[in-house]
Amino acid sequence: MKLLINKLNLVYPPITNQEGAWLWNVPEVRDFVKGSKLYMIGHREELKFINEQFISEGRGIIQFQLATATHKSPIIQISLYHCLPDIEDEISIELGEKLFRIKDSQGNVLQWYTPDILLYRYWKNQLTIRIIDDTEFNYRDFTRYELYYVGISKNNDSFSRLFDESHHARLKILTNEYPKSSGRLTDELLIFMFQIDKLNINIFDRIEDIDEQINYHTEDEIAIIADAEKAFIKLLETKYNEVKYKNYPNGDDGLYSEGLDRYCFYIGEDITFYTTKGDFIGASDVHDHADMIFVESEVAKVVKETIDS
Repeated sequence: MKLLINKLNLVYPPITNQEGAWLWNVPEVRDFVKGSKLYMIGHREELKFINEQFISEGRGIIQFQLATATHKSPIIQISLYHCLPDIEDEISIELGEKLFRIKDSQGNVLQWYTPDILLYRYWKNQLTIRIIDDTEFNYRDFTRYELYYVGISKNNDSFSRLFDESHHARLKILTNEYPKSSGRLTDELLIFMFQIDKLNINIFDRIEDIDEQINYHTEDEIAIIADAEKAFIKLLETKYNEVKYKNYPNGDDGLYSEGLDRYCFYIGEDITFYTTKGDFIGASDVHDHADMIFVESEVAKVVKETIDS
């Protein structure tokens, strides 16, 4: 029996459409995200830092809240001692509703955070924060997005596909959708760039299967991302994908011809996508079971491992 487990991981934190236009001009970012060929476009109310201030205690503390039109976090603090434990140089802080920047005495940027980068680093356990008054911080209130579009770039990378040339669906969304809050749509539209980590599992029912299957692994990375695109479009019925792949999992350029007995896709990040078909919940912690798309023979379905909130 040949099984394949596919985990979708972000190669970079979620970025707004506006931030994508800015970051496209940063060569280091373009180089960093080259590993992504699968991308998604989602929509959430504009997220901002509010009540941001610098507190001169120890090496310094940044205090703020996160807020959309409908959700507000408790008061959050970040200690610069924990952020930059090895820096003894004098530093400066820039605080704004969309960006925090920490610079050294020469003006070099040591760290920077948008609201979404901060959330990403938090759920990845890359950032230590303190919640004032021990109030519960339900950060997943800010990581739920209406999923509009799923796409791939077979010949390039996701970022280039979206920003190096005119992207029909992205422009169509910007033309037709309305903001969910009082801000600009370009600040509410989120770009997600994924790579897929795969795990082949071979189970031998008979001794004679060992020689045939022991060295099998799925080598065609393009087939995997093409199959993932079709799976999410078909089962979540994304609004701006014109081709709906009604015959999936049957197809010419996916995994249908690989001879797999079963395979699945899940999102290994603390984000939730929703469409008219319901929520699809991801999880970065293996103990928090993520929803998955499960494929066996001619049948593809969403398997709910969590309870919708």
